[in-house]
Amino acid sequence: MALNQFMHPRNIYRTPPDFKELVNDYPEVRPFMTTDIAGKTKYDFQNPDALRVLTETLLKKDFQLDVQIPPGKLVPTLPNRLNYLLWLEDVVGALQLPDDQTVTGLDVGTGACAVYALLGSRRGWHMIGTERDPDSLEAARRNVQKNGLDNQVKVLEADDTLLTGPLRAAGPVHFTLCNPPFFDSDPADPEAPAPRRPPPPAASTGVLHEVSCPGGERAFVTQMIKESAALADRCRVFTTMLGHKSSVRPMKKAAYEAGAKEAIATELCQGWTKRWAIGWTFEEGLNLRENVKPTKQTKKRSPVQCVVPRDLDGIQYNVTEVKQHVVDWLQELKLEVEAGNCNKYYASYKVTAWEDTWTHRRRRLREERRAAAAAAGSTSDLAPSPASADLALSPQRAADTSAASDTSDLSCRTDDTDPAAGKRSRCDSGEPSAGAGAPPSAGAGAPPSAKRPCLESALGAVTLNERRRVPALVFTLFVQKRGPDILLMLQLFKGELGSEGVNGVLLFLKRKLESRLAVHTTTGGSGGGEGGAGTGLGGGESSEGQTVQDAAAQAAAAPVKTVSVSEGVSRAFNRLRTHMKQRLNLSPADSAGKTQQSASGRSESHVASGQPESEVGASKQDPAAAGEGST
Repeated sequence: MALNQFMHPRNIYRTPPDFKELVNDYPEVRPFMTTDIAGKTKYDFQNPDALRVLTETLLKKDFQLDVQIPPGKLVPTLPNRLNYLLWLEDVVGALQLPDDQTVTGLDVGTGACAVYALLGSRRGWHMIGTERDPDSLEAARRNVQKNGLDNQVKVLEADDTLLTGPLRAAGPVHFTLCNPPFFDSDPADPEAPAPRRPPPPAASTGVLHEVSCPGGERAFVTQMIKESAALADRCRVFTTMLGHKSSVRPMKKAAYEAGAKEAIATELCQGWTKRWAIGWTFEEGLNLRENVKPTKQTKKRSPVQCVVPRDLDGIQYNVTEVKQHVVDWLQELKLEVEAGNCNKYYASYKVTAWEDTWTHRRRRLREERRAAAAAAGSTSDLAPSPASADLALSPQRAADTSAASDTSDLSCRTDDTDPAAGKRSRCDSGEPSAGAGAPPSAGAGAPPSAKRPCLESALGAVTLNERRRVPALVFTLFVQKRGPDILLMLQLFKGELGSEGVNGVLLFLKRKLESRLAVHTTTGGSGGGEGGAGTGLGGGESSEGQTVQDAAAQAAAAPVKTVSVSEGVSRAFNRLRTHMKQRLNLSPADSAGKTQQSASGRSESHVASGQPESEVGASKQDPAAAGEGST
């Protein structure tokens, strides 16, 4: 059965197995399964026996391998082991072997499970495993015999060497692989506190010599690299796994120092725990870098974005108008904006920030204004200098001095044709010339920067001691038309400010857009009371019996006027206040209407009692006076 049928990283062990289906065919995993109150099935990964049973079950289910792992021994993590073998497939492909040639590999420290040797045999490789521990050596041989793989897999007893003895005894191989002990059994400070790391998602398994050794993985792999230098004719590519990312670069450096022609590295990113693998060769012309692509788990950074509002005061809703204002706002922050691809539907810019100029921007602007005001006040109190008073009295001399100052930015050398060149300098720097008792540093033996101070100050002298400036933030700005909307998208490229800096710039742009947001109000409307001319809820009823719904309908039919945000908020607040006053206290219009109704009622009663009609008419004409008592 072909190994690559099961080992593709996209279709196996990408996610935890479905334990509900697994327990139906393999009831041995049932004791380690629990169900919470929500009905979700969980597996006890913190139990070493549960890990051992699960690994045996998955090997049987996915690879038809009947494996028995002794209790207390190291339980291999299948996702990382499979990813390592996938990478080795690419390494074997780079060797460009004939199709009829059998691939042979050496597993250094195969362990009690012999997982690499057994899985490699499913690929059709011939595998040789080495083991020092007697118990693990016996268990590995039993697993090989149980699966009937004696012709493909051999397990040898290792000596004190890692590669020399096995390769001398087994013969030439195409590659080696190893899962070294990652940890140091002799730490420099045994009482030092462990680094603050979250607890592992699964229980730790294995005996001490399987997981640690003196010097840790670096000492183990360094010894392997030294032995491989004398075995270049016995193996084409040497590989090993690493448990720490910090060991990748030193081990590659050690391989090159040992004489390796090429060294490569990859990242094993399947499963919960991340591992690394390196390979090196002493053979010329393999081109492992080109033929074996490194795999690395990278999270694609999605850009932060916002939708540009439609109702912007003075900005047309198109990409051309929006991008121009956005670029102007970014330049207010003293950011460098470099244009990229731009059309009427899309625009991109590379933006570089040398410092954070958008955080607490209002506070900085206030401080700058205060400092400018203080500087202006201090300079206004100063008395004019004698030189300025002399220039004010002599316009011709002022003109001559200004002409001399214009040429001072180009050079401070004296003009030989000027008869007074030996007495004064044409440089308007305020320093005495050579003929007027200048210091020796400004003479013939002085450096060029001392002879031409004005030129250096104008051009900005750059010294070799200055460090190269590194931008604090570099990101890409996209202004894109997507459907009916226009989007602003910021994609982080690099910089120490990171995603927080990009979010800060986006927040600044959002506030700029909100400040330009327009508010629609209505104008016009006949009638009205104290609150306005019948706008919204502002004025009173325009006629007797008119309801609030009628006023709203009239306001909706009125023409629309665009005002600023502050003015619109102020008008809305005034309308709401007037409306609340009308609710609490009767307006003059409502008071007049009710008085008129009461006067009409009294007039009818007077007519019924024989009162003259003229008096009734008088009461109707002056309802406020007639109905004062009733009101």
